[in-house]
Amino acid sequence: MKADAVIIGAGIAGSALAYHLSDEGLKVALVDKDYPGLGTSGRSAGFLTVQHWNRLDLLLSRLSQEFCSDILQEKGGLQRVGFLRVTARGEDIPLMKERTRMYRQEGVEAELLEGKELEFRFPAIDFSGLAAGIHTPGDGFVDAYDVTTTLASLARANGTVMKMATTAQRIEIRSSKVSGVETAQGKLSADIVAVAAGAWSGSLLRKAEISLPLKPYRTQALVTAPVEGLPLLPMFHELPDGYYFRPDQDGILLGDGTEYREAEPTRYNTHADFGLYSEIAGWISKRMPTMKEVVLARGWAGLCVATPDRYPLVGPLDAVDGLYLMAGFNGLGVMRSPPLARALADKILGRRPSVNLAPLRPGRFSGNVDFPIMEGFTLQDTLGLSKSEPSMERDLE
Repeated sequence: MKADAVIIGAGIAGSALAYHLSDEGLKVALVDKDYPGLGTSGRSAGFLTVQHWNRLDLLLSRLSQEFCSDILQEKGGLQRVGFLRVTARGEDIPLMKERTRMYRQEGVEAELLEGKELEFRFPAIDFSGLAAGIHTPGDGFVDAYDVTTTLASLARANGTVMKMATTAQRIEIRSSKVSGVETAQGKLSADIVAVAAGAWSGSLLRKAEISLPLKPYRTQALVTAPVEGLPLLPMFHELPDGYYFRPDQDGILLGDGTEYREAEPTRYNTHADFGLYSEIAGWISKRMPTMKEVVLARGWAGLCVATPDRYPLVGPLDAVDGLYLMAGFNGLGVMRSPPLARALADKILGRRPSVNLAPLRPGRFSGNVDFPIMEGFTLQDTLGLSKSEPSMERDLE
């Protein structure tokens, strides 16, 4: 089969890129070893919040909120329940004040709540031992499975050829130019190939003798059985431990079971660990006194991908003409993917990208880079990257 572009990976990133390219009239083939939404994208908590440590992610989250609200109109859209990030550390309060000022400068409704203010605003939650929190009422969540499958359906409606349950075995390169993808069902010829295969991106590129600092790591989540009389709740994230919850139909979705070590995509456990059930049950029964008898109905695990600076790798791969990458979202795929897919589509089409991709170029790392896996969704700028933030993140190319 001959296509204009082959995209490897039908998660939220690959499906969004397929939609944007096919919407511009390109003949696209979307390849995945499974089906849209059945990988890590569909297992995401679906948070869409502006509470980030940098302005780039704030911008991307706002764009994702708008985009997801638009495409999910028939499925309830964005559930704007607000986001509350709290901390047990008094030393975090000055940073929270600084972050609140930054959010307001960017036009976001944000407020810092301390002590009794938290209890007054959210009486259903027990804030014992917590010092302060930032509340952004315009934030919300989406069903990430719905987002991914909707994007895939829109791409299909535009003429995208869906090669599902089809393993991409090798990227074909001739004279430093991409020529297509060899799959288990035959070759797909194309002058453009985009790798958006999540945790499998690194190993696929290594087969093409391209090595990039991408480390898969395992995350976990749980969902309760329906809770009778469940109060109105915001999305909630507690520092420093990283526990979170959000409403989920008639129950609650909870985490965090993140493992900060590299995982092997071909043999990781897709089920939540038994020990996590008791750990999370103890935490939620403390924070929600009305849920002392909480029943955790199910759990799962997925793979996120870390990079050295916690920014994703998005753009062309300089060594091979026609080869592009979207990977390394550091657990923020739902917040980052939709606008970055649009920007990458612009780049592929030779247009000015809607978001500056320069700080995300895959070639910004050279040689064999080793690095510790760090959480992407934090209050702190752990690497001091925001010092160069205005020129890096707010200008268009």
